[in-house]
Parts: sequence; C-alpha cells; structure tokens
Amino acid sequence: MEAPDPQRPIPLYDPGGMMNRMNRSFRRRLRDRVEDLFHDACVTGDLATAEELLGVLENMQKRRQATGQDRRAGDSPFTAARVVGC
Repeated sequence: MEAPDPQRPIPLYDPGGMMNRMNRSFRRRLRDRVEDLFHDACVTGDLATAEELLGVLENMQKRRQATGQDRRAGDSPFTAARVVGC
C-alpha cells in the first residue's frame, strides 16, 4: 500500500457546497465582530486602535467587492466613520 502524496491534498467531499456557505457566513460574522471592536475603541477614546480597525474593515470590504460577494445594501458604518471620525 502506497503512502499518500503530500503534494496533492485530499479533496473535500462537499457536494452541496456547505463549506462555501459556512465560510461566507463566518466572514460576515467576523466583519461584525471587527465593527463592534471599532465602535468600542471609539467609545473608549482609543483612536489609534479605532484607526487600525478601520483600515482592517476597509481591506475586508475591498476584498469582498473584488470577489463580488458583498450583498449588503448601503454604506457600511465604517465608511461614515472615515468621513466624520469616531
């Protein structure tokens, strides 16, 4: 019996695309958590952290738009925060 080739990953059996749907919802929830952290940083006056989190949110948004996965309507709260600040 031969050992599996380490260069060739074993394909995941996922005929219904469940992993893809789970990954999309996880990313959406992750974004919500980062937005919550951004708002907490604003409330506590930690503007340096708020600025860094805003950059993370913007990068997440750019990646989502590049793949065509953004289904949220309207501007995100962090877009408004960029314009007017915390």
